[in-house]
Amino acid sequence: WPERKVLGTEIGAGGSIYFKRLLCAAAVCFAPLSPTLAYAAPTHTHPPPPRPLPARKQGRYCTDRCTHLCLVYVESAVQLGSTYKLLKPHMGPLLREVLFPQLCLKPADLELFESDPLEFVAKQNDPMEDFTDPKMSAMTLLESVMKYRKKDNLDPFLGFLTESLNEYAAAPPELKNARKKEGVMVALGCLAELLKKNQKYAAQLEPMLVAHVFPEFKSPVGFLRARAASLTQYFYKAKFSDFSHVALLLQHMLEALRDPCLPVQVEAANGLRCLIELKGTEALITPVLPQLLNEYFRIMGEIGSDSVVSALETIIDRFGDELAPHAALLVQKLAGAFLEYASEASAGEGGEGSDEAAMAACGSVDAITTVLSVIVNSDACPALLAEAQPFLLPVLALILDPSGDNLEYLESGLEILTFVTYYSGDDGEGNRQTAGQRAALKQAAASVMAPYVNFFPALVHAFHNWAYDYIEGMMSPIDNMIGCASDLFLQSVEPTSGQSFVMLTLSMVDKVFNNGGRNNGKESICATHLLLSLLHNGMPAKLDSALGPIMELTFARLNPAPKATEVLLRVPEGCAEGQPIQTNIHGYEASVPCPPGAQPGCETRVTLEVPPMPVGPKLKTALLQVVASAFYYNPMMTLAWLEARGDTASFFNAWFVEMDSQGAEWGHLAAKLHVLALSSLVALPPAQLPNFLAQHLAAMLAKLVAFTKAIEDDNKGGTGGEEGEEEEGEDDDEDDDEDEDDEDEDVEDGEDDDNEAGDGDAADKVELAYQESLKDMMKGGARMRSAFAEADEDEDDLYGDEDDYSSPIDDVDQLLLFFAALQHAQAQHPDLMAQAQAQLPPEAQAACAELLQKAHAKQAQQAGVEGA
Repeated sequence: WPERKVLGTEIGAGGSIYFKRLLCAAAVCFAPLSPTLAYAAPTHTHPPPPRPLPARKQGRYCTDRCTHLCLVYVESAVQLGSTYKLLKPHMGPLLREVLFPQLCLKPADLELFESDPLEFVAKQNDPMEDFTDPKMSAMTLLESVMKYRKKDNLDPFLGFLTESLNEYAAAPPELKNARKKEGVMVALGCLAELLKKNQKYAAQLEPMLVAHVFPEFKSPVGFLRARAASLTQYFYKAKFSDFSHVALLLQHMLEALRDPCLPVQVEAANGLRCLIELKGTEALITPVLPQLLNEYFRIMGEIGSDSVVSALETIIDRFGDELAPHAALLVQKLAGAFLEYASEASAGEGGEGSDEAAMAACGSVDAITTVLSVIVNSDACPALLAEAQPFLLPVLALILDPSGDNLEYLESGLEILTFVTYYSGDDGEGNRQTAGQRAALKQAAASVMAPYVNFFPALVHAFHNWAYDYIEGMMSPIDNMIGCASDLFLQSVEPTSGQSFVMLTLSMVDKVFNNGGRNNGKESICATHLLLSLLHNGMPAKLDSALGPIMELTFARLNPAPKATEVLLRVPEGCAEGQPIQTNIHGYEASVPCPPGAQPGCETRVTLEVPPMPVGPKLKTALLQVVASAFYYNPMMTLAWLEARGDTASFFNAWFVEMDSQGAEWGHLAAKLHVLALSSLVALPPAQLPNFLAQHLAAMLAKLVAFTKAIEDDNKGGTGGEEGEEEEGEDDDEDDDEDEDDEDEDVEDGEDDDNEAGDGDAADKVELAYQESLKDMMKGGARMRSAFAEADEDEDDLYGDEDDYSSPIDDVDQLLLFFAALQHAQAQHPDLMAQAQAQLPPEAQAACAELLQKAHAKQAQQAGVEGA
């Protein structure tokens, strides 16, 4: 065995031929026992444990990488019955003498802790350490042993840990082994979930923490204070019988935030987000909340740790109401932290430091969205957004930089844009405000929103160049811009190209509708939602120049034409020229003749007429909503466009069929839009009504009556629905609480043996399920692809809850519009209306009379209220 003094430094040792061969041998040993091959492993395997593992205990040198691989090998061997039988006699010494020393802090780490705490924290949080650090593989091995071989090993190992704790407590200060105590605490953290779920051990956790962990917050040894704070994240859900112990732990953690050692501060910051979940801690934290936030921002200024930022976000989310008055200050500090971290990440050029800074930047911008969620639910929302605006604009400018270098922050940037452009028509208590109140608030919100609307060209640029996949996230802020600052948006022009914001929006829709194989129903439905926003907020007569392009886009997607597409075709062996070759193009099976000059066994490019992707029922409904909105926006211009194309008869025939087949399944929004469209068409003067509609006026009137009655019946049946939904929600909350209580119940000793394998092979349920899913996918690949393709469109939530959709049509009463349309039509062409009404079925005539009577009474009631 090579001697350390001969080999020199660890780097030299790692580069020696001996250790290179040892690493190769360890890797070869590990391969047959890897989880993927475990169920096919031969019965004869290499005799564990590998020889290098005892080397360090015996004073001989072994590289970290070699130790790591050997521990990984043992971890896999523990799961197999044949290898565990060989390991079983050695498990005690293996856990105490081989595994446990790896859990203890190494001298090199201790030196790093004292000399470079920033680097120490970075190393502790580096995910790459999982693949190289023996400590990580030792922790994984310990968890696997206690998961699969608990009966043989848990009690002896816990006895060893207890003995070590008592030994440390009884030793005089000069003889206390701090590194060993820290290793015991690491082991307890690995076993935390198992101990909390087992009744035999759960009752002993509180006295163990009070006696052996709490005192370490006052320890003169820095890394013991850090480990004590770290354990809070593992044991905060232990059942404390005395709340004073929880209060004491919270006090220790708050004091640790001001510890002179940075790693202690970081661990305390991470652990506090767990403690705030405990009942009763809120009252203790609220009085010191401003000072607590200052400590977090101070720590964030010293180190770019994404875990600290994430902990701060949790605290902001938990104490949102109390933090509302300080929201603008929080945004200022978080925005400054984000810009600093993003700059560090950009300057780091892909190094480890830049990765950590990028993660911290992501956490900072996520925390900003959490603060904004508090602001939009505050009574002082417009004022708070105005205060936060100067700090948010640089953040958005960086995220939407034309270079696309900050793509990783785009999702959070879109959330920020959604919040700052959000306008609610509620009074803060869920009650819908009057049209006048909403108009006043909308005007006030539009003044705050104006600078954010200027980011729209940058959004369009990002969409076309590097952010097409974010169309769903872009939909909400664009919809908010159109809805709240509609006058500004509809009049704005991009200065460089001279294109209006409306035409830029249509360019996005055009790309989605005509994106070939990338297009799917869900993305197209998002695009139709943008068209709805334009049409509903463009009234009256603000969108006349764009109505034709909107109809062109909608009809092109509603009736797609075949496209010439270049595909890569593989020519089978022995295939002759002109012989048909079966291929799959965007999900369609096609037969393609073998092109001339194609070499068998090679690939060649051919151009084919690919049939259009089918329009699913939900996408068709969304497209028809756009057409219905166009009829309501300007029925004469829309009919003129149809007449110019010669599509009036064909479209209305198809539309009537769709109403009859799908109308009952349409939601409230689609039904209301059809009432608005049909009412607008019925009210047209006879001279402007095409011959086809004049001839089919009775059919149009019957569908108008049916949709109006369906909405009124639904509104009548929904009376008191909110109360019922609230009660149902309360029941659900109770069920959730019961489920949580069930999950937290202690497990009797020996009951938690789902994964206990005895001396046989360990059956990892997750791994078995993964293996089965792979087999199913291989057998039914075509069916799986088909199912996923259908799932792209078959979403219950197409573009958000309809109740969340807000536009000027919310103020339109469909019953009164129906009443006014019929009155106007009766006055314009009484003979034609009388003939149409006579052709209605008896049930439709009765429904029409009932609706007219109800509308007349409603109109009289409103007139009386206005008079009063």
